[in-house]
Amino acid sequence: MLDGAALGSQLQQPPQRQPGSEPPLVLSLTEVGLRDIAQVGGKNASLGEMLQQLAPKGIRVPLGFATTAHAYRQFIAAGGLEEKLREIFKDLDIEDVRNLRERGKAARTLILQTPFPPELEQAIAKAYQSCASATAPIPMWRCAPAPPPKTCPTPALPASRRPTSTCMG
Repeated sequence: MLDGAALGSQLQQPPQRQPGSEPPLVLSLTEVGLRDIAQVGGKNASLGEMLQQLAPKGIRVPLGFATTAHAYRQFIAAGGLEEKLREIFKDLDIEDVRNLRERGKAARTLILQTPFPPELEQAIAKAYQSCASATAPIPMWRCAPAPPPKTCPTPALPASRRPTSTCMG
């Protein structure tokens, strides 16, 4: 892992997107902060802030990346999941724990059986390789993809697609 001072000197401002260009699918944590909560979620934004604020002071913070709300929407669209998820949740009774459990299981199964679009898979692999080469010998990361903003018509990913454990390797 790079030491905090060396990493701090490598941090840069996020690249500016060209007007009309497609939003990114994955962002390095060095590029995100609290201003990006809607794009990458609160945990990822906080990790980005820690990386940017603490690494220059010599505090070791692991590198990482975040999948974006745009990546989530692309996954849902590419897999044709919106209507299927709406059907699963159309008569949801949040007071009925059994009903909630059954529908959650159906949604998780549907999502887990849906492959990532190739563009998203490639973006994640590229981000992982970038982190792995910078943190050799064993990369560590925290997977916490952003759910869509509250204005998005599709439900958030179930917990099975939103892991929050730290991973190595």
